Amino acid sequence: MHKPSVLILAAGYSSRIRKHKFALKFNEKSTFVERLVSQYKSLGCKKIIVVLNAEGVKFFQKNLPHLSNEVMVITNMFPERGRSYSISLGLKHIPGNEKVFIQNVDNPFITTDILKLMLENLKDYDCVSPQYQGEGGHPVLISHNVIKEILVREEKDFVLRDLLKNFKKRTLPVNNQKILANINTMEDYNKYF
Repeated sequence: MHKPSVLILAAGYSSRIRKHKFALKFNEKSTFVERLVSQYKSLGCKKIIVVLNAEGVKFFQKNLPHLSNEVMVITNMFPERGRSYSISLGLKHIPGNEKVFIQNVDNPFITTDILKLMLENLKDYDCVSPQYQGEGGHPVLISHNVIKEILVREEKDFVLRDLLKNFKKRTLPVNNQKILANINTMEDYNKYF
């Protein structure tokens, strides 16, 4: 079985929270990005790619240098182009892989157990995402078919959720409300931490 890869999307300007979200503290030992990297490493991911804006890359190199052996950092020079541009940039660095998790850095709560469950359920589908009580959560796992479609678009703008409507999708009920979380403001952060 081919190992999956992951794109951790963290290239936004975090204007509402006014800090690099990837560097927010998850607990006393780890930041959001460190927590995510550890979960995906436990899963055995082939490639862990973190997409950052230019300012984020400088901060990352200065403050989290120990992660540079574990992840590939991609610089998104045009973060204003949005999430789809970061996804396209990242996927170009995963040649021939047949499954990739798309993980937003502002949802650091994913667990290896849920990731394993998602992988097990991809075989007959093009994408899998967890849901809690009928509401879709994060991350999403996409197959080679979806990756090809995104790369054909040549970095043109798209909304991943809309694009996935054209593919065979499996939503996986999980008993973890935190898969719905998005940390966009300090109020959001304080609610969970």
